Amino acid sequence: MKLAQIFSDGMVLQANMPVRIFGTGKGNIEIEFAGKIYHKQSNSEKWLIELPPKNYGGPYHMKVVLDGEEKSFENIMFGDVVLCAGQSNMQFEIGLERENESVKPNENIRYFYSDNIEGHGRLRSEMGWLLATKENVPDFSALAYHVAEGIVRKKGVCVGIITCVQGASVIRSWLSKEVLTPEVYIPIEQRHSDSLDPLYQEFNQDSACYKKTFLPIAPYTVSLAIWYQGESDTSLAEGAVYLQLLKKLVSLWRRDLQNETLPFIIVQICDLDERSDEGWRVIQKAQKEAKKEIPLVQMVTSSDVCEHTQIHPEDKRALADKILEILS
Repeated sequence: MKLAQIFSDGMVLQANMPVRIFGTGKGNIEIEFAGKIYHKQSNSEKWLIELPPKNYGGPYHMKVVLDGEEKSFENIMFGDVVLCAGQSNMQFEIGLERENESVKPNENIRYFYSDNIEGHGRLRSEMGWLLATKENVPDFSALAYHVAEGIVRKKGVCVGIITCVQGASVIRSWLSKEVLTPEVYIPIEQRHSDSLDPLYQEFNQDSACYKKTFLPIAPYTVSLAIWYQGESDTSLAEGAVYLQLLKKLVSLWRRDLQNETLPFIIVQICDLDERSDEGWRVIQKAQKEAKKEIPLVQMVTSSDVCEHTQIHPEDKRALADKILEILS
């Protein structure tokens, strides 16, 4: 029997919502937490135990016994857990930011990196929840970290960031094959070049990122999802179905995260001087329409706060501030 890798020392559990502890394998599970013991017999290849909501605070200790094998976890906090997902602009690390020397470690921020196919950078899921130390912070998603900083300033609580990111990934790779129905199929020759590039083919297969990066963290309890993706879907044919795919993604992820009212914030891709064509605009339009078409979805523009000369704007603070305005 195994516990999902997202459970480790230093983990952040979502406050004031049911907390799901899960893993794989058949057998007996016992969880000792906050003075109570929870039991379950697993007769299938996946198991889950739901713990009752708790208020912000900590640290806590948890003991998990899987068929007699005991694991203990320390320094667990209840706070706000935010899922940050998408392609390279969400992946963009603090160490690459123009003003990164002003970013400070923060004892109230913790970070879990879900493995992707490419294996970008030094972070791996097996490292567990990472504290925002001087050594770790440069490898964190810049946008995600600045959002977390703002939540800490406003609420004074611990914030857990989960990133599901893959540079140059297309939205289809983040969806299950069951929802990739014929009406959203686009012939490969009509897709953006990122779908054709041999370097990207492994992670841009249908459902590749969904299976490798997203599913391993589901159904961990989160309070918010932020989606920043679209640059790799900017052919005209892809743009024509992008809104439908966004609807499918939000619905699918809410189902898998067991929260049908999970709020989503979609970041509209920035204007790019070398790409002012119709395909680029169609994606921006679809992201704007998502706010009207999908319940509990908000959209933030990036073009008014990010430079347009490169596909990876080097300062994510102002964009994070716009997200924080929605949360205020």
